[in-house]
Amino acid sequence: MLEGIGKAASGTLVGAEGAANHITPLRSYAGAWYVFINRKAWNAQARPSARPTPHSDVAQMWMDVWRFHKQPVELIAPTACAKPKWDLPGRPGGYGIATTYGDHCFHLFESRSGDPKVFLERCGEVIR
Repeated sequence: MLEGIGKAASGTLVGAEGAANHITPLRSYAGAWYVFINRKAWNAQARPSARPTPHSDVAQMWMDVWRFHKQPVELIAPTACAKPKWDLPGRPGGYGIATTYGDHCFHLFESRSGDPKVFLERCGEVIR
């Protein structure tokens, strides 16, 4: 996590890799669930919105703006997934329920409607 903070301090957009399969499945982006963005860099890019649009998912606009202006971007790829559900560009089933990114981010997609046991099990693994 500290590495992501340091990279963001230099203007790099850093985040967990996702893809809005319901909008543009061939375009990955730094997902809002785990993203580092520098306020100065964000202001310099005219403060792009994090709101979804008909053409982008939540926070996807940040990635689009960074890429358009050829600013540095680092995506953290999934390293484990309990239940693959969605594709990433070139990687079918790249992420899904209970996805781990690198060695520092765990996201329980659909946690509001899913089984909390998965989250509690992961917490136990981290504590042990």
